[in-house]
Amino acid sequence: LMVEAKKLAFYDRLKYLGDPDFVDVPLRTLLSKEYAVKRREQIDINKASLTLRGHSLGNLGSDTTYFAVVDKSGNAVSFIQSLFHSFGSGEVVPGTGIIMNDRMCGFSLAKDHPNRLQPGKRTAHTLNSYILTKNENLWMLGGTPGADDQVQVNLQVIANVIDYQMNVQQAIEAPRWSSKPGTAPGEENDPYELSVENRIPENVRHQLAAKGHNVRVAEAWSFGGSQAIVIDQKNGVFIGGADPRRDGYAIGW
Repeated sequence: LMVEAKKLAFYDRLKYLGDPDFVDVPLRTLLSKEYAVKRREQIDINKASLTLRGHSLGNLGSDTTYFAVVDKSGNAVSFIQSLFHSFGSGEVVPGTGIIMNDRMCGFSLAKDHPNRLQPGKRTAHTLNSYILTKNENLWMLGGTPGADDQVQVNLQVIANVIDYQMNVQQAIEAPRWSSKPGTAPGEENDPYELSVENRIPENVRHQLAAKGHNVRVAEAWSFGGSQAIVIDQKNGVFIGGADPRRDGYAIGW
């Protein structure tokens, strides 16, 4: 179900997303319950979709970092930063040591695309982190590097906590999947492929293949590098989780 929902979400992202100062992005429609119902009706729970396609967001880089911080007063920061490719654009802000990224690679050159290259325009990109509330109070925050895997990994971690009642460390360590194609150039017309970490049971892999998924088995700890914090609203305890897939840690003081 989540894999098929990802395909629809990526299709809409690539069809509609652009700098809102330049294009009219139909956010209210895309985020509405009514539209979600229509999209849900397009999902066949017993059959993988193999036809949805979108447009490229540019050659995807991997130099991304993420951290989450909460202080004793409940102030929270969910921060993600990326140079995109190694050393970004190669330009350094004089006197600062700050390297500028090269996210302009994410623009489209198609004239009718909402993310087409224009002066002064911000490009669409893959960066995303999250802050969740419960009963209007801070509850969970997190994120991960990983280009197109970011939103997929975040979805799985959040679902593990909410739907499967895992603690935050269990949710992060649970085996993951990654659906391709994503938004890299030349990739958008590739056949669909569902990569799964080899800790996902073999019988589950066979069931996915039987539904039409092109299943590829990856190493045990392959996708993302999540860091997250959950706040226990009953006793005020902050619970941090860190991903063994990459360098990272959870610390409190």
